Amino acid sequence: EDVVIKVQKPGIDASLKADLSFVFVASRVLEFLQPDWERTSLSAVVGDIRSSMLEELDFTKEARNTEEFRRYLAQNNLLNEATAPKVFQEFTTKKVFTMERLYGISMLDEETISKVTKDPEVGQQAIISALNIWTQSVMQMPFFHADVHAGNLLLLDDGRIGFIDFGIVGRVSDET
Repeated sequence: EDVVIKVQKPGIDASLKADLSFVFVASRVLEFLQPDWERTSLSAVVGDIRSSMLEELDFTKEARNTEEFRRYLAQNNLLNEATAPKVFQEFTTKKVFTMERLYGISMLDEETISKVTKDPEVGQQAIISALNIWTQSVMQMPFFHADVHAGNLLLLDDGRIGFIDFGIVGRVSDET
């Protein structure tokens, strides 16, 4: 089978931790020097970004998120409209992620898709389908794909939507 192997750059974790820690400390200093900024929760925002980015360093979490999204699609009879890559757990570690290769084009915008497919309706329909499926997943799953952009959405050769890169996910509380 054709696969994609995502390999973490050696030493990136230490570098990222140092950079993000500096940004967090800088945000705290700014809040101290400018007390009005504390109300904007600058350091809390930076802290959330730091946590999300550090979580993205663990490919086993991304693999679990990808599998969970595939299960969600299957349980809701959406596999004829969308998919996520199959995960090869036996070849996936914290720093190496092996998954099925999906063939298609990035969903940059309606016009780009329409040029490739030679049908103006296809681009519009693909974007609407992707947004509908994503919105349903936000409402029904314990987490949602928090990095949905054109690079992480594919219009596959078979006409389905491919969701990729589940490194960053968000959660909506039951109250919300």
